[in-house]
Formats: sequence, structure tokens, C-alpha cells
Amino acid sequence: MKNELSGMLHQNEAWKEILKQLENENIFFKTKLTDILTMDFPKVQLAHLEFFQSRFLKMDSQIGLLRHEIREYTILLKQLLQTDRPEQEFLNRYRNLEENIFSIRESFHLLRADFQDYLSDAFPGVSAKHIG
Repeated sequence: MKNELSGMLHQNEAWKEILKQLENENIFFKTKLTDILTMDFPKVQLAHLEFFQSRFLKMDSQIGLLRHEIREYTILLKQLLQTDRPEQEFLNRYRNLEENIFSIRESFHLLRADFQDYLSDAFPGVSAKHIG
């Protein structure tokens, strides 16, 4: 059982890295959005830009919540490594975190694609190739 728990601890570290990558790319998108807002752009685009800003901020929030869940899970995992007593609640939390990581990655991929499509349509001079 200790090997399984150690594997879960390793997976936990991989999840942290995934969240870090998503966070960095989200920062890049927000920076790109800020760059666009400093340009002379048609004001009709403002609502779309605000919509993407809202989505980026929501993604930040989701990443933060998942990071917190992983932190709590890590503490529990380390305690279990010392007692070597797996609990069903612990295994359920693991599966739940696994699903949440998958879900946030999928949501982020959709956000990235939407933003790239929007940029290429609304701002052809701002190449979407420079994104992610």
C-alpha cells in the first residue's frame, strides 16, 4: 500500500505542475489582452474583450481552488503515508481531484482555442500563432 500512496504523491506533484503551466499560459493570455487594450481597436470589440477577461479571471479562480484542494490532499496523503491506513474518503478525494484536473485542462484548451479564434478573426494583425 505504501507504494500506491507514494505513486499518488508523485501524481500530486504532476498535478501541481499542470496547474503551474495553465496558470502561466493564462497570465500570457491576460498580457496579450492588455496589449490589445492599449492598441487602437474598434470599440465594438470591447464587450468581447471583457468577456475573455472574465473567462481568464474565472480560470485563475478555478486554478487557485484546485491548488488549495491539492495542498489539503497532500497533507492528508503524507499523514496516510505514516499510518499506512488507506481510507475510502481519501481514495474518493483522489478520484475527484483527478477528474477536476482533467476538467480544468479541457476547459482551458477550449478557452485557448476560443481566444485564438477570436484574435485571428477580430485582430488579424495580432497573430494567434504567438499564443500557446
